[in-house]
Amino acid sequence: MAKVKKVKDKQRAKLKAKKKSQVLQELRKNEDDVLYICTECGEQELIPEEVVMHFDLLDQGDIGEPPAFYCEKCSGIMKPKFYEGVHNITYTYEE
Repeated sequence: MAKVKKVKDKQRAKLKAKKKSQVLQELRKNEDDVLYICTECGEQELIPEEVVMHFDLLDQGDIGEPPAFYCEKCSGIMKPKFYEGVHNITYTYEE
């Protein structure tokens, strides 16, 4: 009986992940947002592009690194999936 429950839990988790992905894709249609992904837990978050650009301009560090944020879920580092920076550098993150 426990195996059936595990399978249902796995199916439920897959459906939740698929639904979340669909919601994020819908939200991604708004091109004023940048999709950030946590390098630790994989959590995804849309951050307004103007906020990302603001932090990109304020950052006095290495321009080779994109503006990063802390994950609210696990406190890991979040990096942009795709972002064209204010210094004409394109940043991409592959999981």
